[in-house]
Amino acid sequence: MRMPSGAGTARPPLPQLVERADIQGLRGLAVLLVVLDHAGVPGLAGGYVGVDVFFVLSGYLISSILLREATVTGRVSLVGFYAKRARRILPAATVVLVTTAVAATLIVSFVRAELIRKDVLWSAFFAANIHFGDQGTDYFSADLPPSPVQHFWSLAVEEQFYLVWPVLLILVLTLGAGGLQSVRRRVPVLTAIVAALCLASLAWSIHLTSDAPVSAYFSTFARGWELGVGALLALFGHALTRVHRRVGAALGWIGLGAIVAAAVGYDARTAFPGWTALLPVLGTALVLVAGASGAPAGAARVLGVRPLRGLGDVSYSLYLWHWPMLVLAAAYAGHRLSLVESLVVVAVALAAAVATYHAVENPVRHARLLRLRPRRTLLLWPAAAGVVLACSVWTTAQIQQEQEAAAAGYRDVDLSLVPASERVPRTTSVAHNSVAEALDRATLDSPLPFPLAQDLTAIADDRWDGDRRCAAQPDDSSSAICPVGDPSATRSIVLLGDSHANMWLPALDRIGQRAGFQVVPIIKFGCSPVDIAIHDRDMGGFYRQCDEWRDWALDQVRALDPTVVVVGSATQTVYSFLAEDHETVLDEAAAMDAWQDGVGRLVGELATVTDEVRFLGDTVVLPDSPAECLSKHDATMASCTVPLSQSTQDINDRTELGLRGTAARFIRTTRLVCADLRCPMAVDGTVVFQDRQHITETYALTVTDALQRRLDLPS
Repeated sequence: MRMPSGAGTARPPLPQLVERADIQGLRGLAVLLVVLDHAGVPGLAGGYVGVDVFFVLSGYLISSILLREATVTGRVSLVGFYAKRARRILPAATVVLVTTAVAATLIVSFVRAELIRKDVLWSAFFAANIHFGDQGTDYFSADLPPSPVQHFWSLAVEEQFYLVWPVLLILVLTLGAGGLQSVRRRVPVLTAIVAALCLASLAWSIHLTSDAPVSAYFSTFARGWELGVGALLALFGHALTRVHRRVGAALGWIGLGAIVAAAVGYDARTAFPGWTALLPVLGTALVLVAGASGAPAGAARVLGVRPLRGLGDVSYSLYLWHWPMLVLAAAYAGHRLSLVESLVVVAVALAAAVATYHAVENPVRHARLLRLRPRRTLLLWPAAAGVVLACSVWTTAQIQQEQEAAAAGYRDVDLSLVPASERVPRTTSVAHNSVAEALDRATLDSPLPFPLAQDLTAIADDRWDGDRRCAAQPDDSSSAICPVGDPSATRSIVLLGDSHANMWLPALDRIGQRAGFQVVPIIKFGCSPVDIAIHDRDMGGFYRQCDEWRDWALDQVRALDPTVVVVGSATQTVYSFLAEDHETVLDEAAAMDAWQDGVGRLVGELATVTDEVRFLGDTVVLPDSPAECLSKHDATMASCTVPLSQSTQDINDRTELGLRGTAARFIRTTRLVCADLRCPMAVDGTVVFQDRQHITETYALTVTDALQRRLDLPS
């Protein structure tokens, strides 16, 4: 990596980075925007752009140091660079990660603690953006609460950028150069390369934000141009120092205004990053240009005030602390924090940040022993990872210990202690009797039956795992036809409906194999097959694709000419039914009438194809995530048993009324998951629900026999 020194001095080195009060104040403003946004302060829903301000600042400051080193010494020390990064970021990050993991283990449910443990590990290895990007693209992860270390995605983006940027700088500026002048003459070449890469990254960001916004938000490739803009400013270091003071003052105000405008004008609905990130990124660039001459004026003076500079000093620690404190405080309180409560938590986070800055950050960063021995300082990287891994082992042990204690208590429960008047009657149905036993255990407030048949941390994945093309997605009006069951059978069953029909597909697949039926699912998620217009906020109002899919689905049923049609539908959609104008949302009474009439019309259409129509009633909707309930520290069979709501009973009754006068049969599926108007979340060690409204594939398979008897298929 070394370069022989050249004798020429015609080209000066890039300027040395000097301490600027406005940059420190800009750091303070950036973290303030992020923190107040996360605290829910009205009018700052776009405060997340503070992260983009940090990206530009980081790119500028780090690049200025690297470029100065290269153009003064003819070399760049990778050992020195990564040693400095270790001293700067690892101490505070490790303290926050370990504290968060321990607090989560003690405060939240063990399922959530286990998820957080994994999040912490990804964060410790600076891959959080990849991890959270993958999580965010999962349709069935919508019930997941935010991770207390989700904000570590931005650190991951930076460190991934800095794995590449110093190496690129070395390759372009110093490799094979014949002296200092040769290094300095290559600066324009590096500038052109960085500019081209920034444009490519921006173009990718715009494309990906439109195509896959969650992936774009966390993507290093879609964010790299923001750090690159800071690097470009550093490459133009000499030109920036020549900006006239009045011009700089104007640019500073424009830049600061752009940042504030983005923070105030953007919100969660803004397509971001993409082209909208240009506003805060270019605004930050203008503020940096404005103060580069060394004669701060206008906005630079405002940013240089002591309170903002003080926030800038602790901005890194405050950024690390504020989010886990907000998330875990809400988990401990058991409800969403009010604005006042959030601001109190932010104040505590600020105190923790000040303490961390003085007790952790500065002592390590300025430690003479580490500064003089950069190679030994590199050991901080594996040391930090080792500490987090050790914490991870402790968390796992705590979770296992709690589950073992619950299992012992479950085995010791004596069901004969249930009073005769409260005992759920038994029948000849194995499925009913299993539910009845679970309810008797709930009466005795029994511990939960650990170990459960499924992994609660992955319960959302316990569902029919078919080809995505075989079910219509929100924007689709059709899908591929993918038969299951007995592929050689001449008889067929069509399963028609939405996700509440699809959740019974594992059982129907097995029934088809047993009874000699091909099973053809015709499914569209979020779209009831009953022909009533639906309002969908995510689709911008009237759900046109749902209406189009219904027409297509009925055409498919007619073409397939099945022996049996099994219909299933979520019934919560009754609260989003539209009148004939496709604009007015029906009130509850009108919606219930519309549902009953719609059921009758649908069955009438299907009766032209087959007399063998079965309509599956809907199951219970849980108030909370089943995984959360089943894994709380004080969870019991009683606390994880919910009443069968009156609304579910009413809508099922209206469905049955809609079938009167037809040959269709109503299957009351609540009898497969509930008894005595109560519904347990775990039955005989099996988790019943994968989320608040869908049963698990595992449970569907356990009640296959009972469902087959109720369907009473033609022989």
